[in-house]
Amino acid sequence: MPFITGGTKGVPGKMTLRTKVWTEMAIAARFGLIGIAATIVHILVVSLLLAATQMQPLFSNAIAFLTAFSVSFTGNYWWTFGAPGNPAKAMRRFILISGSAFVLNTIVLAVILRAAWFSPFISVMCAIAIVPALTFLASRLWGFRT
Repeated sequence: MPFITGGTKGVPGKMTLRTKVWTEMAIAARFGLIGIAATIVHILVVSLLLAATQMQPLFSNAIAFLTAFSVSFTGNYWWTFGAPGNPAKAMRRFILISGSAFVLNTIVLAVILRAAWFSPFISVMCAIAIVPALTFLASRLWGFRT
């Protein structure tokens, strides 16, 4: 039973609804912090590559994405979800989740841009706002599940 309420104070292995909610909020906060860190790494790496090399922007962005993915996976595997099971299995799942999130983000952005509801910048912000919650749910319920 995932949510146990009332009468469980002091009973080992039982969580109240309040405890479960706080636990999930803490996990979501850690996921968010790792996401922010990965985004900062992505921006720093792509900026450094563009400023210091003659590398093409798309290639620089791909390297930055892979670097940020490494930060995201490592942080989420070890800190957010507490090393749940086989890391290779979790990585395969997280690659699928991240790739799907990128595709979803691109589709949402294309739809918003085509509808011309907002400026391009606001459209990007809307597309970005939708994907993290779905990525968290997929990671929590499947990607990092043992």
